[in-house]
Amino acid sequence: MVFPPRSGVKGGNVRIKQRPEDFRVTESFRFRPSSRGRYRVYLMDKQKLSTFEAVDQIRQRFGLPRGSISFCGLKDKQGRTEQLIAVDGEEVEMQEPRLRLKYLGRTDEPLTAANTTSNRFSVTVRALTEQDLGPLNQSVAEVSRLGVVNYFDSQRFGSLKHGQGFIAKDLIRGDFEAALRNYLAKPSPLDHSEDAKVKAFWGKHWGEWNRRVPFEANRKYQRILRVLRENPTDFVSAFLEIERNYRALILFTYQSFLWNEGVRRLLQLLLPREHLFPHPYQAGTLLFHRDASPEVLGAGPREAYPRLTANRPSAKALVLQARRAPDSRLSGKAGGRPRPARRAQSRPLQAERGLYVTSGLLCHAGDPAVIPLLLPGGERAGDYRRPGESPGAAPTALPLDAGPTQNRASPARQAH
Repeated sequence: MVFPPRSGVKGGNVRIKQRPEDFRVTESFRFRPSSRGRYRVYLMDKQKLSTFEAVDQIRQRFGLPRGSISFCGLKDKQGRTEQLIAVDGEEVEMQEPRLRLKYLGRTDEPLTAANTTSNRFSVTVRALTEQDLGPLNQSVAEVSRLGVVNYFDSQRFGSLKHGQGFIAKDLIRGDFEAALRNYLAKPSPLDHSEDAKVKAFWGKHWGEWNRRVPFEANRKYQRILRVLRENPTDFVSAFLEIERNYRALILFTYQSFLWNEGVRRLLQLLLPREHLFPHPYQAGTLLFHRDASPEVLGAGPREAYPRLTANRPSAKALVLQARRAPDSRLSGKAGGRPRPARRAQSRPLQAERGLYVTSGLLCHAGDPAVIPLLLPGGERAGDYRRPGESPGAAPTALPLDAGPTQNRASPARQAH
């Protein structure tokens, strides 16, 4: 990636992500060792592969069923990353150029986000000049004073980059056919693989589920197609055949957009307009501050902003709940296959995220005050209070901007 001289990035034609090792992510972790544990734990070192792609390669190589490999979180595709995985009951070995495994031991439980203690990032910036290095100390001091707002960057919004949009938004609206179509039949203009050809095929032949697909990559979607061939309008059941971890990612993507929007609006409340400047990204526009009062700077690094909380139902339960609603377009009367009611299981989906990253640390806060953020149409997105506002004070409604825009360059990252 090259930043041209007029891009607003200091350093003119500086370059990032020229090689996989130019962007490194190392997961810090913990797990409880058990000499006879059911799960074998490995350190996975990967390059130019998403976590899903790496796990699928291991699964296919050793004939493992879906769900047999757990991990703490998702790591970037464009770079070199290290993270834990745990394999249920099987011993595996892989030493490929882009994917290597190192055995660490056994444990009794699958891995979850709770096994991650932190993530360390290293970004190499190339083509720097002596002129660029001159103001470096001044820039570091400025970042140390102001902090860096802990936004989700464009890499979290691959579904926008590849033309699928916010699939979770389709689910919230109850348009399950649109959600499935965006997943199954929207090929990315940037993808030249056989998978893109499969998606283009179903985009052209949507609803003709008995057609033969002339591409081997269609095997990935057989479970979905099996449901649709049995009942062509049961888009809910078909959607639930998507792998659970990917469904969670769909939810987190939209959740991340709402978090960014909420924090952006919070900065507008806290700071005067002349202290803020915009920066475009994949899902719209972010706001950063070039200055702030000592009171705001003192409180910021200690604050956190809510996301989905531990008592919210899982993505699967949300879909099932929406389907059981009387006004659902895919109720039993509309041809949906009858399914027994399922108890909505709760699991932690990421409760809070620190507002600032400072000195390489993610800073979390205690109990924040509340300002309700309302989505268009009135759905509640999250809560925050104005600084100093009492718990009983009347909240202020803040409408969120509608949807993503096309784009563009990511915010500049710290150089190492």
